[in-house]
Amino acid sequence: MSDSVQKKRLSIILTGGTIVMVDDIDKKTGQPVRRPPANPREFAGVLPQLFKKYAISVENLMNQDSTDMQPVDWQKIANAVRKQQNFDPAGIVVVHGVDTICFSASAVSYALGKDLQVPVVFTGAQVPYTKEYGDALINLIRSAEVATTDFSPAEVMILFNNKAFRATRAQKRDDKDFDALSSPTHPPLILVKDPLEQANVLTRRQPNENEKRKIEITSDSGQEFLDGIIPIILSPGNLPRFYFDLLEGKGCTAIVLLSFGGTTIPTGATDGREKRTSYDYLELIKKAKSKNVPVIIGSHYATKVTEKIYDSTQEAEDAGAISISGYVLPALIAKLSMVLAKTRAITDVDIRLDVIKEAMGRSYVGEIDFNIGTYFFKKNIDEDIVDIVKEIREKRTACSERKTDDAHS
Repeated sequence: MSDSVQKKRLSIILTGGTIVMVDDIDKKTGQPVRRPPANPREFAGVLPQLFKKYAISVENLMNQDSTDMQPVDWQKIANAVRKQQNFDPAGIVVVHGVDTICFSASAVSYALGKDLQVPVVFTGAQVPYTKEYGDALINLIRSAEVATTDFSPAEVMILFNNKAFRATRAQKRDDKDFDALSSPTHPPLILVKDPLEQANVLTRRQPNENEKRKIEITSDSGQEFLDGIIPIILSPGNLPRFYFDLLEGKGCTAIVLLSFGGTTIPTGATDGREKRTSYDYLELIKKAKSKNVPVIIGSHYATKVTEKIYDSTQEAEDAGAISISGYVLPALIAKLSMVLAKTRAITDVDIRLDVIKEAMGRSYVGEIDFNIGTYFFKKNIDEDIVDIVKEIREKRTACSERKTDDAHS
């Protein structure tokens, strides 16, 4: 058997970022520019050792600065992963800019869910590959190794430096450090050592050859994610009335209140003195509910799932808010974007809020610890939402029938 046949197949999807940019001259302006490799041969010139070790296919999907990555781009990347995995590679590497890599990788993890067949490793770099001391080339080499290793999980991961994190547990921690990411609520899935070391945590094993199947590719016209989520970082003096006007248009699809810790919010309460209503966020929650705009209460600190022990949490839920904990922000935003898209056709406001609350409380791809063993890669979000709606409607019908029977007895 020839060397080329023995090589493991590796798919690389280029989406932009500085990691593999090629220095060139713009033909129109004559100015120096950086662009992605035009073809596999040019990419091979960046990192020839990868092409010697693997049978590589390169998809130049887009050249997008990661600060301009939007939900529509998440969907394009997810579809590219679907397409590439149908070619049966050993693994897939997605090259991405650092700033929003955690958002995109989380979104792809939710989009594919249990349909993911191979390891997918997102990676980027703090400096271009042209800086020999930098992290670009080593991150690519290590990502390829993790993506094609037999014991790597069939999950979406993000590799920086010597750690491969579960995508839905990672967040950016530094603009310059080569340890650009952290995973405050979960250990890395794989540590790059000699040999690679797998964490002793629940992961999703790769399917064997008999279990693999072709995955239907969702059309780009099909909307998997919804725009319009507005995160609000709560701070002393931040008045809720600032945000009332956001609810008057059609652009706002959800509000995420990032609290000081846990799921508590300001309600204008004082130590026995007159309530300071101008600081009361309960009014914003009620107004949002009247506009069918869900309000999620989380924390801008990534913490484990916390108990709801404060009065303001219960008051907020009574007003219509959904309190959640255990998420890093990129995973929260990406998941909420998908859940909003999958529930936008539900016209009953109370049912929609109940569905969103239930879905956000389930751990589909290991994004939170709560219920992780119950739902972990067992159902995709879209199909589970159908079941959740059915369960809620059945409960409401049964409750209504009991009330009718009680009235007649």
